[in-house]
Amino acid sequence: MKFNLMRFGDGWVFQNSHKIRGSERRRERDAINMKKLLERLGITKKDGILLILGVFIGAVLSGIITPKIEDIVCPKEENISGVSVEDSSSLVAFNPKGEELWVKNLKNKIACYLITDLDDDGMNDIVVGVDAKGVNPGFIYAFDPKGNELWKYKTGSYAYGRSDTYTVTHILVDDLDHDGKKELVVAAHNVPWYPAKLIILDNNGKMKKEYLHPGYIEDVKIADIDGDGSEEIICGAINNDLDWSPTLFILDVYSMKTRGQAPPYLERTTPPGTHEYYIKIPKSKTQEESAKVSEISLIGNMLVASINDGRFYNFDTRDMSLLYISYADSYREKLNKLSEKDRSQEEEEIRNIKYL
Repeated sequence: MKFNLMRFGDGWVFQNSHKIRGSERRRERDAINMKKLLERLGITKKDGILLILGVFIGAVLSGIITPKIEDIVCPKEENISGVSVEDSSSLVAFNPKGEELWVKNLKNKIACYLITDLDDDGMNDIVVGVDAKGVNPGFIYAFDPKGNELWKYKTGSYAYGRSDTYTVTHILVDDLDHDGKKELVVAAHNVPWYPAKLIILDNNGKMKKEYLHPGYIEDVKIADIDGDGSEEIICGAINNDLDWSPTLFILDVYSMKTRGQAPPYLERTTPPGTHEYYIKIPKSKTQEESAKVSEISLIGNMLVASINDGRFYNFDTRDMSLLYISYADSYREKLNKLSEKDRSQEEEEIRNIKYL
């Protein structure tokens, strides 16, 4: 048996949803008679509603009726706590209860995303970056808790004379300049060519700083590594214009130019950039693929730059001096296959890092 909540005079009553026999006039007469009966008994409109609700709830609890209430909807909590990606291009937002809030088809493959409270209003937003294929290649979008687009930003440009088609690879958030407002740190690279860039956006999607790099940026970290109270941006990469060498560079938001580029400064329309450190790490004779700084780890006062061939460069964060180099088993096995002379030469050459 199904019951619906129906209007009755100045109040409300539950009514059986089965078809009611009789004319409209008869139903109106019954409603008037019921209203007069309640008035004769001295029952007010408010008390009448409570009485009817009480009778209905009692009947439900006693099992006399089994209502099917479909239209009484509790408002969903709108704050975003989770995100999933469906069909590679659809972004699905969830609240803390796991209820779906909204779905956005970005018509590009989603490359990375971040949940953060951009404007510190207590409600989470979503920042998402897409890849190089689709309607808006290399765009970054920001959505509010209701799924409204706050802004979008195109990462691609024709730097180095290449195409402007980019893929977003990293999105991080922090208050870099300690002004009480968050900034976004974004890494993106060209497809199919090699130029990459590190971009700093404000929380409204406006570009504040941009650092062009002639090779993919593989890892990005934000930390105050020297203890001066200001966060640095630490990047691991490969530099195609420096003989495809692994590189590690550290940027400070205060000293960065609005637009700049990394060594060896071959992009004709962009001035040389400013960096705290730019470190070229030697290639290995044993490598079978392009060597790059694939991961950065921070352990106390030590920064570890992991090379994808199995080398680990351990730096003192206070002055970025090289402490020592450690090897993974995979790299050690390659060393053991070299002659004693070649091995000694290899171990000497890989220590020859350069600060540019």
